[in-house]
Amino acid sequence: NYAVYNQKGEISFYIDPKEKDSAVCGTTPQVLLGLGCEVEEIKVDSVLLSNYITGPIDILKLDVEASEGIILKEICEKLDLVKALILDFNYSPNFLNNKNDISEILAILGKKGFKYSMSSSLRKELLWDSKGKPFDLLIYAYKSALKN
Repeated sequence: NYAVYNQKGEISFYIDPKEKDSAVCGTTPQVLLGLGCEVEEIKVDSVLLSNYITGPIDILKLDVEASEGIILKEICEKLDLVKALILDFNYSPNFLNNKNDISEILAILGKKGFKYSMSSSLRKELLWDSKGKPFDLLIYAYKSALKN
């Protein structure tokens, strides 16, 4: 198994030692700490996702636990090959040096010709009172005029 990241080699990856089969993990310990989990650092080999995008892709789903911005920047030049994208965006004010900037992500998508819609994990009645709270967004991005 490999982690996709913006560099090839060995990177730090954080897991909950009590829940080794859990999908709650990532390249920043704050993902786990924000959920009240224990944190164990392991080393994993990483690859560049852009090396695997070699032809047209109908749909690409990214669920990379708070590394969405980092990965999207890394594959930016290959997004012309992607027709649609589902991006599970994670944000928490607990993430130190958070590189997961929603405005950068939406700017990249717009620059590459994607239209998008979003749905939030926040209930409508909490949306206006959610400042500083962790949240998830599902971003559905698509190209209105597909190239052959």
